Amino acid sequence: MSKVKGELAEMMFQVEATKREYVVSKPFGDNQTYDFIVEKEGIVKRVQIKSTSHGMHSRRGVYQINIVKSLPGSKRTGGAYQENDFDILAIQVVPLNEWYIIPMKEILNKTGIGIGYTDSKYNQYKEAWNLLRE
Repeated sequence: MSKVKGELAEMMFQVEATKREYVVSKPFGDNQTYDFIVEKEGIVKRVQIKSTSHGMHSRRGVYQINIVKSLPGSKRTGGAYQENDFDILAIQVVPLNEWYIIPMKEILNKTGIGIGYTDSKYNQYKEAWNLLRE
């Protein structure tokens, strides 16, 4: 079921980015550390997609997101993403229909983050689609 949820999040990202007039391309196969390449006005970004449905404390709106590499053809993880793996992490909070568009430098070497709580440093990235062209 997790793979189906991931594929659905990717489809939803493609729809949202296309509505915002980004050109969205998907690499062939599952061997890249990013899910999409987006382009607008000559600026190109590599985007990794994650989603969450159940918060750590969902009744208070706090969501925990695991951000570890998946190893192709395996159920094991490959640890934290590194600097050149992608440019932007796009997280869909499914129950709220919200997206967090987070630059790689903000999650470098992390294996998980929390979003949604009042003082989360990631709240500034809620619906920050403009970061795809900076």
